[in-house]
Amino acid sequence: MSLPEIEQYRVNKVLTAFCERRIPRQYHKCVRLGFRILGNKVTLFAERPGFEKPDDPVELKSAQFEYSPESRRWTLYHFDRSNRRRPYPALPLGQDLSRLVAEVDADPTGAFWD
Repeated sequence: MSLPEIEQYRVNKVLTAFCERRIPRQYHKCVRLGFRILGNKVTLFAERPGFEKPDDPVELKSAQFEYSPESRRWTLYHFDRSNRRRPYPALPLGQDLSRLVAEVDADPTGAFWD
């Protein structure tokens, strides 16, 4: 199931602004933030040069937002050290996307950024 068109627009607007603000363009050779929409899930990731092959970027998942069409709400997940998706427990379920992105940005629990 894919995101409704209005949610795709919202995702692109909110996450593009977040990625550009969080990592200024002059640092994109060192690290870049991006996101990918797949079905009703949006994965936020950081891309860095590989250790052994700097020309081959390494993608590190930071957060995932999952949209429920029934409730029209978003749920936030983080990734553990084994790259497994885990529910983010610090917020109640069903937040709007902007609130969840603000939580990822603030990262009060250290779950999203190393």
